[in-house]
Amino acid sequence: MDEIGTPNGFGGKEPSPQTRMITEATLYLSTHRACERVISLAHRWGIATAMAYKNPKIDSPFCVLAVDERGRIEEFLHRLRERVPEARVSLDEAEVLHVSPPDSLSTGPPGSRRATDWAASLGSHLLPRVLGALASLVDLFAG
Repeated sequence: MDEIGTPNGFGGKEPSPQTRMITEATLYLSTHRACERVISLAHRWGIATAMAYKNPKIDSPFCVLAVDERGRIEEFLHRLRERVPEARVSLDEAEVLHVSPPDSLSTGPPGSRRATDWAASLGSHLLPRVLGALASLVDLFAG
């Protein structure tokens, strides 16, 4: 149980049938253009979240993290292989502890939801990650 008393799936336990899981696909890309292309395709194809970042601990210049339900990520990667065959991919599964707004995984990226819902969730969830990714890209091009 976590601090608010809900099951969290940690400790080696299998998720219960009610547990909602997501898949995180990290794509390792070699160019800024490929990164922009993958994010654009992810948004166009309705992936819930896609963002770019620079990880100084790995040798790939750019990474794109795409997050959605497993079937949607699998379809996205299948379609993406035709357009960006050189992308290396790693997948991780994670348990959903909180989703805001509640339908954000099933409705795709923010543009497909009401603007007020998107704006409300932006400040608390997405904005810090986007700013970190942008800072990394600025550092990359400034250096």
